[in-house]
Amino acid sequence: MDQLKQEVATVKKIFRLSLSVLALALTTDGWAASGDGSCEEIWLRIERNTALSQPLDKAKAMENLGSACLGDVAFQVRRVNYYLKARELDRAEGIIAASMVEKPNSPELQERLAEVVYLKGDLNKAEAIASKLIQSAPTFAAPYLTLSSIAAQKRDWQSTERYQRKAFELTHTPLLLLPLVSALHQLDRHKEAVETAYRALREDPNLISRSGGIDEAIYSLAALGRFDEAKRLIHRRMAADPSWAQDATLVQAARRLAIID
Repeated sequence: MDQLKQEVATVKKIFRLSLSVLALALTTDGWAASGDGSCEEIWLRIERNTALSQPLDKAKAMENLGSACLGDVAFQVRRVNYYLKARELDRAEGIIAASMVEKPNSPELQERLAEVVYLKGDLNKAEAIASKLIQSAPTFAAPYLTLSSIAAQKRDWQSTERYQRKAFELTHTPLLLLPLVSALHQLDRHKEAVETAYRALREDPNLISRSGGIDEAIYSLAALGRFDEAKRLIHRRMAADPSWAQDATLVQAARRLAIID
């Protein structure tokens, strides 16, 4: 057990945040479509259509059915989101550029542009766009996630923690606590990491199936010498995630704690 405690400091995962999925939701949640509601209804029908199983299919359906909605920011952002999920970054960027001709000051479009630029690997440009956006729209959560992702790539864990905490404060979305756990673990703030993980699980017990954040909480428990708690958390994650054996970090912790061979 002492060996595990010593190794925790060197077995930290490289925490690479890609919070695109979270940002997709935060970009459009909490604000109404600018149209009369019909554009929203078109999107809802497409989103719920089980025959459209792929993001690219949904994006094309939006184009076919929503030709009258191309001036609606919410509609365009959701269209962009489908292209991002399909990894069609150039197509997504083209839609944003065309939409910003008419709506250059839209925070939602600017945030999606920052995300596209980030996914293309231009961290400095993405950071500049997102930083400017949080100055003009400080209560908009999504750009804080982009900044958190960039900081994590740079291994600037203090900035990662600051931006991630702000995003959670603005949304109170339990899922956003897990990247915060990871950042706290990287900062060796293990007690806070564990407390934050437990808070996330209290607010949404289904989060136990996730690796990011939960794995770091396990290692933080070990760093604190709370090995029995670490074992219980490992067992909970295993029970909730049928593919847990593919999580190398979890497997290593389980072996160190003699849970598996």
